[in-house]
Amino acid sequence: MRDLLRRIVTALASHPLPPLLLVGLLLAGCGWLASSVGVDPGNEALFLRDDPARDAQVVFQDRFGGDEIIAVALLAEGETILTLDGLARLAALTEASDAGDGVESVISLTNAKNVYQSKWQPEIVPVSPYEELLDEMMSLEELSAQVSAEPLFVGNLLSENGRMAAAIVTLERRGEEIVEGLRTAARDATGDGYRAYVAGFPVERYDFARLIESDQRIFVPLIVAAIALMTALLFRQLWGVALPLLVVAMSVSATMALAAILGRDLNAVTSLLTPVVMVVSVAVSVNVVSAYTWESPRVGAGGPGVTAAYGRVGLACLFTTFTTFVGFGSLAISAVPAIRDFGGLSAFGVAFSYLAALIALPPLFGLGWRRGPRSLTAKSGYLEHLLLRLAHAIGRRRRLVVGGAVLLLGVGGLGIARLEVETDILGQLPPRSDLAIATRAVDEHLGGVNTLELLLEGEPGAFRRIEALRALDRVQAAFDARRSDGVTKTFSIIDVLERIHEVKTALQDPEKATRALPPDQETIDYYFGILDQAAAAGDDDDDDDDDDDDDVADERADDVPTRLLVTDDGAIARLTVRVRALRASVVYDILQDLIAKATAEMAVAHAEMRAAGLADARPIVPRPAGQYVLIQNMTHELPLSQMRGLIIATLVIVGSIAVLFRSVRLGALAAIPAGIPIVAVYGIMGWSGIYLSTATSMIASVALGLAVDSTILLLSRFRDERAAGRDALDAVATTLATSGQAVTYSNLTLICGFAVSAFSGFPPVRDFGILTAATIALSYLGAMFVLPALILMLGVGADASARDGSGKIPDPNDPRPDAEPDGEDP
Repeated sequence: MRDLLRRIVTALASHPLPPLLLVGLLLAGCGWLASSVGVDPGNEALFLRDDPARDAQVVFQDRFGGDEIIAVALLAEGETILTLDGLARLAALTEASDAGDGVESVISLTNAKNVYQSKWQPEIVPVSPYEELLDEMMSLEELSAQVSAEPLFVGNLLSENGRMAAAIVTLERRGEEIVEGLRTAARDATGDGYRAYVAGFPVERYDFARLIESDQRIFVPLIVAAIALMTALLFRQLWGVALPLLVVAMSVSATMALAAILGRDLNAVTSLLTPVVMVVSVAVSVNVVSAYTWESPRVGAGGPGVTAAYGRVGLACLFTTFTTFVGFGSLAISAVPAIRDFGGLSAFGVAFSYLAALIALPPLFGLGWRRGPRSLTAKSGYLEHLLLRLAHAIGRRRRLVVGGAVLLLGVGGLGIARLEVETDILGQLPPRSDLAIATRAVDEHLGGVNTLELLLEGEPGAFRRIEALRALDRVQAAFDARRSDGVTKTFSIIDVLERIHEVKTALQDPEKATRALPPDQETIDYYFGILDQAAAAGDDDDDDDDDDDDDVADERADDVPTRLLVTDDGAIARLTVRVRALRASVVYDILQDLIAKATAEMAVAHAEMRAAGLADARPIVPRPAGQYVLIQNMTHELPLSQMRGLIIATLVIVGSIAVLFRSVRLGALAAIPAGIPIVAVYGIMGWSGIYLSTATSMIASVALGLAVDSTILLLSRFRDERAAGRDALDAVATTLATSGQAVTYSNLTLICGFAVSAFSGFPPVRDFGILTAATIALSYLGAMFVLPALILMLGVGADASARDGSGKIPDPNDPRPDAEPDGEDP
């Protein structure tokens, strides 16, 4: 394998123009393709690919319009929003919110229909209470009393304290101009004792897309600067900076070109792709260039030097590329599409970086320019002497070093037990961001924007039967009682029927008005008849006014009592449970309790329907739906999915190292310095209360492949030195003084590259970058301290042959002490 690699490098260095032409074509073609990659503002890539709630979400969107909803809320600084001025301002905000293209409907207190007490029977008013107020058919006090009595208004369109009212905007498509238009309307409505807020999933997507675009503009120049700085410190020559940057450019452009070919846009997770590939793709080129600077003075500059360099580190770099590939590749088996895409594309970028270095570096070193890349030479410095002294210090305190590592491992393990999963990105936003402020305000006054949707599916007519409605009432009542758990509001067709029953009983005796589910099937049929007539009347009004731009909004307003809560055929009912901004684990428990309670109660309803003579009645099946439900399911599955990938990656990496060194012992030894930092960082997260999120869950798989690279390179050089006859301490010193320099600077580049994420405005990206940088920093310390200590304690390499017994400590100014004359590895 090593001979084949040397022959390929020799051929490329001897005929440099064709491969360099290929490099230019690759950069141009891949760059053109990469420019077409956009930003995906949706959440779909975060949903589990096999989640049954995906199918329920399709039904939810088809039958009830889905949850593409934005709340535009108006808060009065005074005691109530229900004043003439407050309602006029809300009406203007409602009208402005409905003015933009892409808005399907807007409903607020100023256009919503209502159940009221007429002379003969309860009926749906053909105009809103606010319009009756404007027509002087109702006083402000009567309007306040009426809307405050409506269960579908309070907690949805009006806060319980009366200070906040909301315009609920339903979108027919996505578009950033819609969110900007609503925010403009909110700014116009703010002032003179009022403040408007805009919140909801579409707003969250829009803001995150903007953060992703901003990060891409910031990260690229900062990472380029970090790579340039580290390579300049290592090589102190211009070509030492330019060559790694060329390989980085080729790797990133090829990776993004593949993303374009596959039709993948950047989302909340794959936005990490560009900075990650930039950082990880520099390692191979740094090690090859470093090896060239050591080998060229001995065998000659240009082709001979680069051939010797690949002979020295090419195979080890191939294996480090493979281990990093496996680390990222383990993410490709994730059930979360965004993580799967990130893992697969990053693995491709890592693999391509080796190919890019192989195609680009030998031809450039082979060029005959006197001041070209061939002129690169090693320059000794303080780092070499420092690493030599480090080797002797480790030799004297090896047990202390290993003991410290074991202690860190124990503390980290205890911290992992405290780790919690959380994907509530809103809770991680800067407290003063517009979205965070708006979400907190809506959460405080209207119970939040997070809803658990439950579809209850039976046969046609099931939810016009008293048995099914009673079961739904019992489920809803059970979760209405869970206010202390964070449930703020529930609503369903039960609320409408109970309100009609309250008005009807008030006609008979106002003092005995009862808000409860009707007691018999005949009364329920009668109430549904009222609702059907009202809906038909609303449709007729819309047909008479087809040219009116407000028809869609009016039709949706007429639909509120029935069509947004139960299908026309009565086969599917919708139960909505709104919750505050809670931890993901708490929300998931509430969701599971909701499903279990609904399943049990619907089984009772099914049995009662069969007992009532409906022998062919189908069972009623609860199906959770909605984007918030899909996010909770992903959160629950995330740790298990990532753990499976990590176990597979660990086994493959340890096995590949054992194959490389032909020793299971060395395979396990190399994994120890790489594993300790991962345990330590996750332990730190557990102790400090940092949640395991979608992004931070990937740290272990990413860092494992990167962390083990240093140990492979150092072990490879150590084996060579032992085989050349050096004793263990001498071999460790030589290894750290030579290969340790490239390992040091490549790790510093990785650390600085990932640490750039600290400038991100997107919390998951920031946490991922900083914690990955910390993991790599600890893994570097493990490779430079723990690995040598273990080698010296365990006597690794004692079976090396061709010892000369010199025991001589190497001269730092000697680029290749006791090297084989032809650059071959013994």
